[in-house]
Amino acid sequence: MKIVTLCTCGLGTCFALKIKLEEVLEYLGISCEVVPCDLGSGVMEQADLYIIPYGLEADTTLLGDAEILFIEDILDLEEIERKLKDYFNKYGWGV
Repeated sequence: MKIVTLCTCGLGTCFALKIKLEEVLEYLGISCEVVPCDLGSGVMEQADLYIIPYGLEADTTLLGDAEILFIEDILDLEEIERKLKDYFNKYGWGV
């Protein structure tokens, strides 16, 4: 599974989100490729899931019908875990 974390410039926010996301995935025992990207480049990255901080919602139209999770606090491991669990359970992964 490939997950892309997105932010406006592709510098700090998406890398911080990538690190936190990898911590949660390791805790859940799920192996995924996590790629940080700016929004402009991210539309060219094929992914199973895009994870985006709140505030970029208007720009997500470029991603079409892709699965997107919005994270309010990119440093909040509990929020990231809860939303990932909801996503994985939705698709029968049972975490």
